[in-house]
Amino acid sequence: MHIAVRQGVDKINSLQADSLLSEELDLELNKNMRRFINLKYGKNNQYNKGFEESQKRIDDLSTLISEHRNFVGFKDREMLGYYSTPTNSKYLFREFYKLPYDYMHHIESSCNGVRSLKADEQQFRLELYNDNDYVVDASYETDSKYFVFPYSSMHPSNSDEASATIVVERGFTTGDPDPDYANDFDTSTTVAGAVLTETLWEMTNSNSILEVEDSTIQLSGTLKAYKDYIIEHVLTNHHDDVVIRWEKSGNLIHKDSFIIILKPDTSLYEWVRTDAEASYIVDAIGSGGYNASGAYVASSAVYNSAEQFASVVYSTPTINGITFSKASITNAENIIGYKRKFTSSLGLPNLEAYNSDVDPINVSYEGLNVPITYVQHDDLHALLKDPFNRPSKNSVFGVFTSDAIELYTLTKALNKSAFIPDSLKLKYLRTPLPMSLTLQIDCELPAHTHEEIVAMTVNSLLEGISDPRYKSHIGELIKQE
Repeated sequence: MHIAVRQGVDKINSLQADSLLSEELDLELNKNMRRFINLKYGKNNQYNKGFEESQKRIDDLSTLISEHRNFVGFKDREMLGYYSTPTNSKYLFREFYKLPYDYMHHIESSCNGVRSLKADEQQFRLELYNDNDYVVDASYETDSKYFVFPYSSMHPSNSDEASATIVVERGFTTGDPDPDYANDFDTSTTVAGAVLTETLWEMTNSNSILEVEDSTIQLSGTLKAYKDYIIEHVLTNHHDDVVIRWEKSGNLIHKDSFIIILKPDTSLYEWVRTDAEASYIVDAIGSGGYNASGAYVASSAVYNSAEQFASVVYSTPTINGITFSKASITNAENIIGYKRKFTSSLGLPNLEAYNSDVDPINVSYEGLNVPITYVQHDDLHALLKDPFNRPSKNSVFGVFTSDAIELYTLTKALNKSAFIPDSLKLKYLRTPLPMSLTLQIDCELPAHTHEEIVAMTVNSLLEGISDPRYKSHIGELIKQE
């Protein structure tokens, strides 16, 4: 495609643009690949036909069609003012489904849920869920430990390299796993002086879309696309004892940062120390501390401050210095969230869910599949007033936000519900990998589209240098369509 673009711009035009760099051609090709996708998905083209309205459109974007399914989480509930009389009260429940990281365009979606045979008699409860896995566990009702790790810590803006490893480190080892150090800390035992480390993420050649040399990701420039795919790799390839989120998890929001959450009931959760836990050790040892050999001494100790006992996260190899992120602690509800469920005492026979023939398949998503009616934000309440169009046992409302789909359902009373969303199934067009000659990343669209993308790229370059052949080239491009 690079050769084709140069042939279309330089050779025929007497080398007027012979100074184009391969990185510049990558930029133009990627820009026109996105234009091509938008033209084929929407109706802004010669035939006014959108995606799947012709076989040509289907074939053009077939390699980008993806499917994603995940549980929905409870967000909030409101009593509607126009249904507030005792005999006519209604509550609006709002759930959310997080869009996949590589989401680009919506194709089709539906909602799985459980509905009651006698909706006005059935009660539901809120249960905690953790991340993508629905888990009901008392441990999630306690505090959660997490790290906030800025992206700049692994890839400074002035560097063409990014660290290929994220490591968690616990300070000086005391050998006492009990977090209540101040109560029963034993200073008579000699302990190992070395710190403990664990790799949370590492990009290797075997599962990487980027080149890795000497444990460092070598980037070609500072294109946002490469940042996106480093982030995606961290989110999908990491230590089993952690959950990693980008910028937001529950009520926590940290711009341009990873949120690394330690799963409870894991060795890593017990192993990592917060500043508060490190302070317990300092309080217990008083004016003394540990020497380099691991023995407790009454004074002049090497290890005797909270910073030397706490845990940190950093990237290796270090680039332009080292940036530590300390462990924090917060209420689990701020990181995790809630999921609505019918009370288990009712049992499946009282609900329209799997019948006896389907249940043995052991599908992890519950209930019946119903369509989602997508509405505009400013039309939501007008439609909720409409008895013929509002959500029912057979449909839910959906609204797109920046990174999620919000689902709206109506109930007849505070603790009674007709339909409870369980999960959402989405078919979508994903964001393709950025083309790169340096990194040998080819165009992910079908081969028959490459000539059209090249023609669009030549067109934009000719326009940029005000070439007199621009209009004739446009005519040829229309003929291709």
